[in-house]
Amino acid sequence: MGRPFVSVSLSILMLTSLLCIIPPMALADEPGEIVEPICNANRNDTWTVGLIYCDDRANEDYTLFAPMSSASTYLIDAHGREIHSWTSSSGLRPGLSAYMLEDGDLLRTANIGTDGGGAFSGGGIAGKIERLSWDGQMEWEWYYVGDSRRSHHDIEPLPNGNFLLMSSENRVIDDWPANYELDGQTEQANVIGDVIIEMTRAGDVIREWKLHDILDPYRLGYNSRREDYWANHYDGVIDGIVFDWTHGNAIIYEEEDNSFVMSVPYQDAIIKVSMETGELVWILGNHDNWNEPWSDKLLMPVGDVGWSYKHHAISHTEHGTYLLFDNGVARSSPPDARMSLEDSYSRAVEYAVNEETMEVEQVWVYGPDDEHFYGRYLGDIDWHPDSDTILINIGGRETDADGVNAPPGMGTQRWASLIEVTHEQPAQKVWQMDLKQDDSNWAIYRADRIPSVYE
Repeated sequence: MGRPFVSVSLSILMLTSLLCIIPPMALADEPGEIVEPICNANRNDTWTVGLIYCDDRANEDYTLFAPMSSASTYLIDAHGREIHSWTSSSGLRPGLSAYMLEDGDLLRTANIGTDGGGAFSGGGIAGKIERLSWDGQMEWEWYYVGDSRRSHHDIEPLPNGNFLLMSSENRVIDDWPANYELDGQTEQANVIGDVIIEMTRAGDVIREWKLHDILDPYRLGYNSRREDYWANHYDGVIDGIVFDWTHGNAIIYEEEDNSFVMSVPYQDAIIKVSMETGELVWILGNHDNWNEPWSDKLLMPVGDVGWSYKHHAISHTEHGTYLLFDNGVARSSPPDARMSLEDSYSRAVEYAVNEETMEVEQVWVYGPDDEHFYGRYLGDIDWHPDSDTILINIGGRETDADGVNAPPGMGTQRWASLIEVTHEQPAQKVWQMDLKQDDSNWAIYRADRIPSVYE
């Protein structure tokens, strides 16, 4: 799906929302005064694109998202109407993050394809960072790409004006597990691990943190032996198969103790690392297959805690908790049997971490009991303090004609849903927008709520 087609499709989507989702008027307390509800829509089951449902509990802020196959980023209101958009003059798709800054500028990672050395065909491909003004002018741009390096997925601005980026490195490891059965067979392997980089706006690398030095390089999660993700990037640079061992896909900065928290989905783990010492502070994830000394860093569950698998988009709330989109791929660790695709489900989940006791509680969850949904990849979750609601981006849904989970290929529709629910248990849905068209394959990495830019 090319960029122009996505832009036209989204324009049609917004026009349809404007024409068909004009909310009814409601009588106010004062005679003669008419007040328009925040939102009021309830589409039937045949409606697949645009605003599906909303009520007066929905957050009034705008929603920012960047379709994966478009150079444009969109800002929409609670009615699904386009408020603003940015289109990069580079014509490059996102790679994959896009964030609106306080001054109205857009900070985005960009997919440079095979340019600059180190071809990269996997999802999360980047290599470039761009800052666009409100009117779409390129304010600055810089690259992090080469035969042995490439930025990917996410970017995190720091208070000092620098950025955290994710890149990668290869290490040749002897006696690495040769299969997911963990039957004792080993091999010499090219193992690709993430490297976290602090970089200035001028492109200077200040310091690095390498996951090979932080986590157990011999531990496998399902997907840790994935062969295709980095294959093109390291083709001609490294001989043989390269395995995508960690696949970092999100990072956030913790200012109070100068650390970062990172999503490491192919280890089914969220980790916290001190930026001062490089020390691993804790691991949030299932306890399978962790050896000492890493097992000493595992957070112990308190109460009913459901672990996350191949997750995305770690974020924090003002309550001091963490939100996570739990994709739920496999829902097991090697060598146990994986959950079938038909039964697979995703969740939006909130965890409370107590670093003093090294414990974790699951304090809120949406899915599968509230609603059964599944996104094999992508996804995001954000809390909105003003309305105490949570926005969930199911960015990579794949279903057949009957709406059943299906593998990629002929007859499978890829689409996305943006859902807002109340921050209570059980949660209630207050807003939903679906992006599903027969002639298009929608995919969204992140969706963020933005306060009104006109106040």
